[in-house]
Amino acid sequence: MTKPSMKDERPPAELVALAAWVNVSSPENLPKKMRARSDPSTMAAWQRVSEALIQYQNQTLAAERDALKAEVERLQKELQFMRARMSPENYFD
Repeated sequence: MTKPSMKDERPPAELVALAAWVNVSSPENLPKKMRARSDPSTMAAWQRVSEALIQYQNQTLAAERDALKAEVERLQKELQFMRARMSPENYFD
């Protein structure tokens, strides 16, 4: 088996992600054979995985953002109501 050259090695970001995936403390501790680039079909599969994850996160964040906007609007209305009740005109009713 030939040793992978530097140009055949995964980019640094991929090495960091892989090290975390296989629970290795740092990319330097990955075995040499794990540092090699993946074949095109594996890379395409990981591309699909990452795109699906990004889409899921975007949808989740959008739903959370909408829920937070609704809560802010509810609290603003409640604050307006409380200010109206506390206004000096209402003290002597």
